[in-house]
Order: sequence, then structure tokens, then C-alpha cells
Amino acid sequence: MLVNALECAIEEGDLVPETGCRRARAAVSLKLSRTTTTNAYRELESRGLLRRHVGRGTFVCQAPSR
Repeated sequence: MLVNALECAIEEGDLVPETGCRRARAAVSLKLSRTTTTNAYRELESRGLLRRHVGRGTFVCQAPSR
């Protein structure tokens, strides 16, 4: 569900490239476990929508191609 919501936000342009995504803050605000949030971010990273940068955080890469 979180994966779908974030993917939709990226598709709709609500999350644009280079937007930072904070896992801990998302987990707390959505009342999800950190593990659930981390797994969703990993899935989106495998789809090429997010990219992790060590020491900087996780960022939106691009909108999915249709």
C-alpha cells in the first residue's frame, strides 16, 4: 500500500526528482513500522524510482515511464 501511494505521488508530480524522502519521519507520521517503510523504499529503489545516497538520504529519481 505504501509503495503504491508513493509511486502514485511520483507519477502525479507530487514528489518531484531530487525530493528527499525520510524513512523515520514517514514511519512516524503514517504510524507504520520502520521496517515496513524501509521495505517500501527498497521496492521503489528496485523499480528505479528512488535512489539512496550514503550520508545524504533517499531521493526521488524520476517518474515511472509509461
